[in-house]
Amino acid sequence: MKKSKFTQEFKEDTVKYYQSSGKSLREVADEMGIEKSTLDAWISREKKNDGKIEMPGAGNYALDKYKSVIK
Repeated sequence: MKKSKFTQEFKEDTVKYYQSSGKSLREVADEMGIEKSTLDAWISREKKNDGKIEMPGAGNYALDKYKSVIK
């Protein structure tokens, strides 16, 4: 199964939408075409990082600076 990639902007906008919509986690996840567990993880990361969803994936190019250390 191919793993979907989402931009940082999409992740942050989706979390903001959930927080302001008054809708359930399931409703927002279904509307956005993502798994409920994915949205839940983004919300948890956002709470831990002062509004930023820091995680590897499409759109998170800040991690590029660590590639040379990992090699």
